[in-house]
Amino acid sequence: MYLALATTVSNDKLVQKAGEAGIYLLEQRGQHVELLCGEVRTF
Repeated sequence: MYLALATTVSNDKLVQKAGEAGIYLLEQRGQHVELLCGEVRTF
């Protein structure tokens, strides 16, 4: 199982915490979604 957090607004601290937790962080940028944190773990 993988975890992901999707957001329309992010900051450096959120990106860092998501990376430390090992979850995907997805951010909406215009008409597309961008993957900001790719270092994930399985749960």
